[in-house]
Amino acid sequence: MFRALPERSYVTFGNVDIPDLLLASKPDRVRFVDGDAVRIGRMAFGFVGGGVPTPLGIPGEVARDVYDAKFERVGPVDVICTHMPPR
Repeated sequence: MFRALPERSYVTFGNVDIPDLLLASKPDRVRFVDGDAVRIGRMAFGFVGGGVPTPLGIPGEVARDVYDAKFERVGPVDVICTHMPPR
């Protein structure tokens, strides 16, 4: 997957991703962002990775309070980048 991404790409993880594996395998030219905002040009992009718990118990799930806290840390942005939309 990373070979298809251009220089200075940004990624976060989804609910079925394994965050540690994603971090270990991503090239330096790709930036991992989770619970933070990045300014690209004149726009602010907020990244919130993972998903809330389900009965499946998959690796990218995080507790609801942890997930909600990521949105709080991101703050106001122009674009939100997330696997699971906020409620």
